[in-house]
Amino acid sequence: MVTERIDKPEKRTRGWYSVSVASVRRLFTLVALLVLIVVGFLFYQRWEVYALERQAERQIDEATDVIAAIEARPDAAQVRIDHRAAWQLLDEARTTFAEGNFARSVELGERCLIVLDAIGRQGQGSIRVLTAQGGVEYRRGERGSWKRLRSHDTLNPRDWVKTSTDGSAELLFADGSVFTLRQSTMVHLGGALGGGDEKTAISFGHVELNTSERDQTVTTPKSEARVRGDTEALVAFDRDRGAGRFAAFTGGLEVRTESGQTREVGALEQVELLNERLSEIENLPGKPQLAGPEDDHALDLNDAPEVVLAWQPVANSGRYLLRISNSRLFASTLIEDRRPKTSARLGVRAEGQYYWQVAALDARGNPGPWSDVRSFRAASLASIEEVNDRVPPALEILGVEPYGNIVIVNGKTESGATVTIDDEAVLLKSDGSFRSTIQMGQAGWNVLKIVSTDAWNNSSTQRLRVFIDAL
Repeated sequence: MVTERIDKPEKRTRGWYSVSVASVRRLFTLVALLVLIVVGFLFYQRWEVYALERQAERQIDEATDVIAAIEARPDAAQVRIDHRAAWQLLDEARTTFAEGNFARSVELGERCLIVLDAIGRQGQGSIRVLTAQGGVEYRRGERGSWKRLRSHDTLNPRDWVKTSTDGSAELLFADGSVFTLRQSTMVHLGGALGGGDEKTAISFGHVELNTSERDQTVTTPKSEARVRGDTEALVAFDRDRGAGRFAAFTGGLEVRTESGQTREVGALEQVELLNERLSEIENLPGKPQLAGPEDDHALDLNDAPEVVLAWQPVANSGRYLLRISNSRLFASTLIEDRRPKTSARLGVRAEGQYYWQVAALDARGNPGPWSDVRSFRAASLASIEEVNDRVPPALEILGVEPYGNIVIVNGKTESGATVTIDDEAVLLKSDGSFRSTIQMGQAGWNVLKIVSTDAWNNSSTQRLRVFIDAL
């Protein structure tokens, strides 16, 4: 009997594998989450631009209405001559608005409205504080007590103003001239109302001037500078060395010593005072033009925590002075660096808003005019929670120490946030802690308003009641 063997055919397998429904759902959820992150970030950017656009539009409309009312006045022609800065600021605000630079348009519009407000106050002798950052104080007359100066306060002719090593202030006079007091400066304010003989005296320090149509007279010990209208200049005096510096970036000025020595200083020129004698005229390099990045550049710390700051070369200058601060007035500087290159690569570690500008240096190291100020923002955009952050930053007051009319406030907030006390910026450490000294303006109960604002404009506010025995 023959038995025939029948082999079973080989079982072939195909290159297939199974995917569970749960895995598909997880993949779909991940993709949807990524899309949501991108859409949310783009929506936030567009919303931020839209808010700035509306704010700039409102300010331009308000300034236009005020100027229209001025144009209807019988003295409109003279007002236009005396306060041309208001018309120029409005034109610049409109131009930057048309270019889509809404942040700059808002800044120009705000300045225009402040100048227009000064026009309305003309004749009252008021001097408006545009900005006061860091340690800035004032006193009335020769024997008054020193008090803290805040942004938007009003000063009078013959007031004294001084800044500390971390303070700066912008003062707007009624004729439209702007004086910027840098660190460690003290001045005795003149009338500067246009047409008067009042003089602003610099006891020591560094003052930058931007005059209106009318001339301004600024004195230092042993000398006097007559700054012509439509001039951008600086006057500085070092009382330890008895040395002064007078520079014109646009326009011009005349310097005269007590002994009668004079110098005419033109645009991009300077003269120095030493041992009560004036030097010969020296030429200064021109104003650098910034190349990049654009103003208000956004930097993601989780992606590329570096930024390259660049500017165009300036003729007759081989070195540049770069400064970076978290204060628009550079009341304190994070970096101040002299370099031969026309760029700088920075590694950024902390969140926040940073401001930067550049000046070209001459062969002796004297800086010419500063460039325009630009800023960049550093923030972490790693997750959907951060992109759509609507959570106010933590704000903790750790201690309040009163000493007479001085109050020291210690606190801590979110790293990278900004803090103000009564609308004045406070310098934060990298971990978000801060310590600020406040001079109170009146005896009795006072209320301090402390605000912390994060990179997404969420804010936390605390109000502290502080009792002051006597000033």
